[in-house]
Amino acid sequence: MRNSGLGSIGGVFRDFNGEFLFGFAKKIGIIDAFQAELWAILIGLDLALRLDHKHLIVQCNNYDVVGLLSQPTLFSPHPLVQSILQVLSLTFDVQFVHIYRESNMAADFMAKIDAPPDRSLLRSLLHLPDCPSFLLGTS
Repeated sequence: MRNSGLGSIGGVFRDFNGEFLFGFAKKIGIIDAFQAELWAILIGLDLALRLDHKHLIVQCNNYDVVGLLSQPTLFSPHPLVQSILQVLSLTFDVQFVHIYRESNMAADFMAKIDAPPDRSLLRSLLHLPDCPSFLLGTS
C-alpha cells in the first residue's frame, strides 16, 4: 500500500542553462506519492501551456510515472494520465526523464512553501523568502 496523506506539490521551471525562471506550489488534499507526481506534472504542463513554454524536459523522481508517461497508451485507466495526455496533445515537445530524489530538491522545496489550498501559487525568484542556493541554478 502506498503512503497517503495531506499532499502538496511543487515544481520549478528553468531555462536551457538551468537558471531558475519560476516555481509553483499547490496543496492538493489527501493523495499518495504517485498521484502527487502526476498532479505536479499536470499543473506544470498547464502552466507551461499558458506561458507558451512548449519545449520541455520534465524531470520526475518516480520511475513508474516516467515510464507511464514516456510510453503512454490511449487506454490508460488513470484519469490523471488521460488529462496529461490531453494537454500533451496541444503541440508539446516533451521528454520525461527520471532523476533521483536527491536531484529533486528544488521541486521538494517548492512543494513545502505554504500555498493556499484553493489555487496554485506561482512564485518568481524575487518573491522567495530565504531562497536556497540549489534553487538558483547552475552558475
